[in-house]
Amino acid sequence: MTKVMIVDDDEMIEYYSSFVASLGGRVTAYYLDSYAVSRGGNITSFMENSETTRLGSFYMVSTPSEKRNPGWPLNSLSINKNTLEYFADTGGDRYKSLGDEASIAAYKSRLVEFLHKALGLD
Repeated sequence: MTKVMIVDDDEMIEYYSSFVASLGGRVTAYYLDSYAVSRGGNITSFMENSETTRLGSFYMVSTPSEKRNPGWPLNSLSINKNTLEYFADTGGDRYKSLGDEASIAAYKSRLVEFLHKALGLD
């Protein structure tokens, strides 16, 4: 049987803070977004490429910000590589905190295009 643990935001921050500390206190990280759509028995998927991964990478650190974004605990441990601001300190929008508006717009455009095709909305 699989054991399921439910943790609150502070427990998650504590866990990942300790984990990152065990790796030296700072690591380069990336949230890999992917999407899948099942329609008419077919499954199509969308995942970004390595260039987007490089542009979207950030630092995860062992020392949390004082600020919290409820429901998004890792924002308190995630730092923009360019501005060195915690995601939590910039309102929690990790895309906004990355600061590259053109890349963000292009990503969102590719995602919308995928969804239109996958859902047959063209």
